[in-house]
Amino acid sequence: MPSSSDPWQWKMRLFASVDLIGSTAFKARDLGSVPQWVPTFTSFFEDFPNALEEEYTRHPKTAKGALPASRLKPWKFLGDEILFYVDLQQYYEAAAHILAFKQAIKSFPGSGWREKKIPLSLKGTAWIAGFPVINREVHIPDPKNGSRILDFIGPSIDLGFRISKFSEERRLVVSVDLALMLLDGVDWLEWDKKNFYLVMAKTEQLKAVIGGEPYRVVYIHMANGEHDKEEKVLGVSLPFNWTDLKDYLREFIDLKEPRMVRPFIASDNDVKYNTIPPKFEENRRALQSTDTANSYAEQATQPEPPAEGVPSEPKLPISLLPNTLEPPN
Repeated sequence: MPSSSDPWQWKMRLFASVDLIGSTAFKARDLGSVPQWVPTFTSFFEDFPNALEEEYTRHPKTAKGALPASRLKPWKFLGDEILFYVDLQQYYEAAAHILAFKQAIKSFPGSGWREKKIPLSLKGTAWIAGFPVINREVHIPDPKNGSRILDFIGPSIDLGFRISKFSEERRLVVSVDLALMLLDGVDWLEWDKKNFYLVMAKTEQLKAVIGGEPYRVVYIHMANGEHDKEEKVLGVSLPFNWTDLKDYLREFIDLKEPRMVRPFIASDNDVKYNTIPPKFEENRRALQSTDTANSYAEQATQPEPPAEGVPSEPKLPISLLPNTLEPPN
């Protein structure tokens, strides 16, 4: 079960989603007979996280330092989708996590589905989210055992679900800020760039994202730039320039400030990624003060405990109410 330390610490988290393609049709074909899709889905939910864990052991070696000890772990299961998350300590760690995620999608489940003629494939999406100013941790009561489940809400979480609609079997869609972090991270690690063949596909207006202005849809080509006939006809086989894309994404983020901001990680060793905007620090102090005041006010207005044997109605703490913060002005 995910856990959290101080909710007011600066954190940068990487989120990833893997989803089944063709699942609705696959389930529908078993109507009126013994469903054969149940064990396939059960296997996906149980085995894909293990396949992802295994991919970390196959990373290329680097002389620049140890790869992250942390791993992408399941956050939640939604329908035919598995969501993962991991805390980032250094910006280049994002490349290690995404490479493992990409390779797990490509290799799972080997030849098993093809041999059984199972018409399913996988697609992935990944993005990053900073805490606690733009996005917030929430602890939701678990009705099963009374414990609390760590969850995440905020504009960056919403963005991840928005861009997931552009992911395809051959396209691992990533957010703009994550794409920039990957470009910098792969350069620092001195890894083969072909594993991170990034393409800016198009611009798209997304609901409640950067004020409705066109967002840049960026993806990692799952075949490392080896385009099929359809992609060549559509023009995605154009030469890929690493430096130009990095400069463009950085400028795009800067032009959209304050609705977008360059990602930062407080624990990072690189000044390029560990600089916290002063306005963010001001907002964090103000939010923490407000949250503390609300907690005291809530405690002071709690009703008297019910008589023995009379159950009380659970009340959601103020700190669990949905966060509607806008990015700092």
